[in-house]
Amino acid sequence: MIKSLIKKLERYPTLRHIIINLTGSYANIFFTAFFALVVVRVLYPSEYGVFSLLFGISYVLANVFDFGITASMYSNLPLIFNDKVKLRKFLKVHFFYQAGLSALFVLLFYFGFEYLDKLFFKTGVSQLEVLVVCVSIILFVWQNFLLNAYLAVKNIVFANLAVNFSNLIKAGLIIYLMTAAKINLLNVLLVLGVLGPVIAIVICLAYKRQAFLYSLKEKIDFKLIDLSYVLTFFVATQIFALASRMDLFIVSYYYSNEVVGYYGLAQKVVLTIMVTISSITQILSPQFSQVKSKQEFIMVLKKGLVFLSLPAVFYIIVFFIPDSVYKLLFTQEYSSAFYYIRLMSLSYVLYPFANLIYLVVLYVLKDPKIISIANFCFLLIISFGAFFMTPYLGINGVLLSLFSANLISFILLAGLSYKRLKSFFKQ
Repeated sequence: MIKSLIKKLERYPTLRHIIINLTGSYANIFFTAFFALVVVRVLYPSEYGVFSLLFGISYVLANVFDFGITASMYSNLPLIFNDKVKLRKFLKVHFFYQAGLSALFVLLFYFGFEYLDKLFFKTGVSQLEVLVVCVSIILFVWQNFLLNAYLAVKNIVFANLAVNFSNLIKAGLIIYLMTAAKINLLNVLLVLGVLGPVIAIVICLAYKRQAFLYSLKEKIDFKLIDLSYVLTFFVATQIFALASRMDLFIVSYYYSNEVVGYYGLAQKVVLTIMVTISSITQILSPQFSQVKSKQEFIMVLKKGLVFLSLPAVFYIIVFFIPDSVYKLLFTQEYSSAFYYIRLMSLSYVLYPFANLIYLVVLYVLKDPKIISIANFCFLLIISFGAFFMTPYLGINGVLLSLFSANLISFILLAGLSYKRLKSFFKQ
């Protein structure tokens, strides 16, 4: 039976790669859930609120400082993989571009955080904790670059092993800290935000150490960076990264750290499913970048529609999970978060299909301006809607704004893409 299954998977490489990547992603989700459960049970809701905010900032900025590099890698690496010299030059110049810019912005963030904290976040954290957050941002940027490079050239098994080996080490340390009664905000940030990415980075570099050493000798050729494509997609991702956490930031503005903790837990549960979405799009991206005809496009599009329906179903399942299950996972103390989890999950049902359109726009149309427009719409609706509706409707104002932002931006994205596709295939 197992041999028969393996033979079938060999005939369907996309399915095989997605299963491998999903397995790795689910393992990552398991570890993420484990970390959340441990931290939730040890920290007070107010402390968890601060942790959610700081880790949310790390997540947002690490994705913001992608600067469009990931899309460029998925678009180009499958096409130049056999030219090892060009491949090394491409990776080197894109890494220096990303690492240099991200370091500059992280430095500005470090010196400006005290002002931002007094004005908006109101966490009251120490400069040491801010420094740890800044270091974690830089390390996440480096880790993401290396992992996406491996995934873009279909080295899927190794990329997932690297991430989950890092998760295993983090889990062991978290258990040790818990049993030794040494878990606090700073230690959790150090383990999850610093040590974790360091382990993944070391593994990635050691695996291809010879190629890494050769790349050090290559000249930096900035002509290999398509700035119009990269920067436009950077703007799009920056807008969405900010928009996807804006609701949490607005909740932190209006409510106590305890309420932020409830909302942060809900957001953590719902956004965890995005890992499933990315694990699928990471496999599909190179296939979209190699589309040469309308027939190939329709075939890959149907494939994407089938696979991305899975995370959409997950969001619906999250809505129907009973309170008893949530109480078992998160304890009665976080019961206020269960209502937020359900309504928030409905807001993201269309998000997997929005990602399918992203693949079309980025790798077939190669026009990231469409994504920028849709994401800017999302940011405006969630920001102004939540900010002005919260004083009247409470948390429901934030959740309603989130639902409206996802729905309207999806309609706009689909409409603009369809119009562009009609003219594209007439050429």
